Amino acid sequence: MKKILSGLRKALEAYSPLAMAILIIPFFLPVDHQTHRRLLLLFCAFPGMLLTLLNPKAVFKNPILLLMMLFVAYFTLQDVRGSLPVTPKLIRDVLTLAAIIVFPAVTLSFSTPKQRMYPLAMRLVLMIAVICSSYSLFGFYSENPFPATRLELAFRGSGNPIPDSWKSGFAAVLAGAFFLQNGLKSKRTNWFTLACVPVLLATTLYSHTRSTALALLAAMAASLPGMKKRIKKTLLLFSMAAATLLLYFASLYSAQAASSPVSQQPQLELKTEAAPPRSAGLAVSGAAGAASIIDRLNIWQDHFSRMNSAKMWLIGHGLGRSNFVKEVTPNVQLSYYISPNGFQLHAQSGYVWALYYGGLIGLGILLTLLGTAGWKVFQAGYAGYIPGALLVFSTTILIVDTQKLLVGVGSSEYLLFWVPLGLAAGLSGKQTA
Repeated sequence: MKKILSGLRKALEAYSPLAMAILIIPFFLPVDHQTHRRLLLLFCAFPGMLLTLLNPKAVFKNPILLLMMLFVAYFTLQDVRGSLPVTPKLIRDVLTLAAIIVFPAVTLSFSTPKQRMYPLAMRLVLMIAVICSSYSLFGFYSENPFPATRLELAFRGSGNPIPDSWKSGFAAVLAGAFFLQNGLKSKRTNWFTLACVPVLLATTLYSHTRSTALALLAAMAASLPGMKKRIKKTLLLFSMAAATLLLYFASLYSAQAASSPVSQQPQLELKTEAAPPRSAGLAVSGAAGAASIIDRLNIWQDHFSRMNSAKMWLIGHGLGRSNFVKEVTPNVQLSYYISPNGFQLHAQSGYVWALYYGGLIGLGILLTLLGTAGWKVFQAGYAGYIPGALLVFSTTILIVDTQKLLVGVGSSEYLLFWVPLGLAAGLSGKQTA
């Protein structure tokens, strides 16, 4: 019996990279949320449950997994606290949400570079992401002005270029980190990952989203300490990224030059209307960029004032409580979603979200979780390139974006937040890739 259980455990551990691919790929394909949820429960959460039963020490002695469970448990209780009275449906929904966050993370924690299927799974994810990104680039701009309009993904697009840019940025960081993690090997399949970078990076840049661009720069900067042994690959990657960035800005400049009214006729006879201001995040004027920062500061100040007036600093407002309010100050009216119920609060920061709904306790758990994952990544060396780069990417975006972190599959925040943590949980000690 022990041999059977041991064989099952090893088979599940070997399968974990494939589960990672099954989890990530639907974010780029036209898969509806219910189908994605079923795939997650069957191929990711269920193996995680079995791995927890078969190898409890590896799960319950893992500090990142324990902190993830604490985070989920705390904010789940916050959800129940704000949704009284407790009903069987509420309990079922809460437990299902907890399961589809925790157990896939357990499965991902066994998906490490030591597994044979790990490189294959990574390349499969990148191949799908590149195909979808290429289709989006050509398909979208065949029907919309290039490059003025903000690119939206054709497959599994949200209708909002900002979360779409998170997916493309996630894949771009994954490609770059995987290329660096493979060391100085010269296999042709490794150069495929480098070729993925400009396509994925271009998809991210043409969403014109400043927060995602900042997160990409942060992820690239995080790779600098590892240059001493892989300087050639790092410089090659940076050169590829710089060339893509130059082409992006060149396209913006040429588009602006082409749209400028040039005529030899007297100025009084020109009746051409000025082009409308660009809404693109990376190409906005300085005033528009400053306005965006001021809007966020106003939003955060509004959240803090609501916490202060309600004396909710320790435990927060609770997730289940309605986030609709009847009245808001004029400086945040345009920043909150308006519905028949009033104004819907939008924290515009994962950290402010954790503080507002979970209080100082919730924010403390979040920061401890991210700090522990960061330390694990640092200790792992080159083996931690992928979860480390993705973690830097996500924690940077959390500063100025995202609405909530206790989310089920299908949400961009799920890909952005929980997947890097699950991969980081698989790192232990000083490793080499």
